[in-house]
Amino acid sequence: MNAHIPYEHYEQPTLEFEPLPRRLRAAQRRRRRRMLSTCIAVLIVAAGLIALMLLAGRRTASPAPSAENTNLAGIVPDGAVLVRGVPFYSQLGEFPTGCESVSAAMLLGYYGFNIAPGDFIDNFLPLGAEPNEESPDQWIGCDPWEAFPGDPRSEDGWGCYSTVIERALNDYLAGTEYRAERLSGISLETICANYIDNGSPVLIWATIDMETPRTGITWTVPESGREITWIGPMHCLVLIGYDDTSYIFNDPTAGENVIYDRYAVETAYSALYEQAVILERD
Repeated sequence: MNAHIPYEHYEQPTLEFEPLPRRLRAAQRRRRRRMLSTCIAVLIVAAGLIALMLLAGRRTASPAPSAENTNLAGIVPDGAVLVRGVPFYSQLGEFPTGCESVSAAMLLGYYGFNIAPGDFIDNFLPLGAEPNEESPDQWIGCDPWEAFPGDPRSEDGWGCYSTVIERALNDYLAGTEYRAERLSGISLETICANYIDNGSPVLIWATIDMETPRTGITWTVPESGREITWIGPMHCLVLIGYDDTSYIFNDPTAGENVIYDRYAVETAYSALYEQAVILERD
């Protein structure tokens, strides 16, 4: 068993404040702009190559790269350690705030358990009340360590933490030889050495596009009195590889083999309490 920190003992990180009741819209707009810029750049380069070939008197040319066959998410660097065969599912469209369930479906798929993200949500994910403003200074909502606040199919949904996904995965895996286990307080370097190097993908909690983490509203869980301060733009994704300068993910908002800067990932992962989930055989 892997030792982990009880979630009741996590300390709230000190972060810049920014109201964050939505996780995805701004990130989607930025990603569309980046993809458009990349497509334009590819087309400009292709046009330049064709022009040079014509000027050189060549009558034929190899097909130029296009937006359709260029990996906009990222080309895996030579020498990177990569877990191959992890299926990819996108959350865009049907599951705008369902990154945890979509990533869980990818993790299950790698081990041969084929479940659609929607079925995982409908049959295994605990749902609770999203934060609501009781008064100008008081918000109440469910505990994201116990259930998903709101609806993963709605842009108004929020997100849940590793304890919720661990429980949902184990409910799904009941009667099989596999179990889900939550990791916490473990560095990404150690996770890569213990799991990625051994061919095991890992769910981690970080931020969308590895943006700088910021705190949002604070709400109270009525049943326990626990105060939850939201950290955003929170995201869950599947770690599948790494090299000396980056980590590689199947990211349900961005695509397969998405490469993020090592420092940015570690910063986001630390702010989200160093949470991860793995599958292991009993």
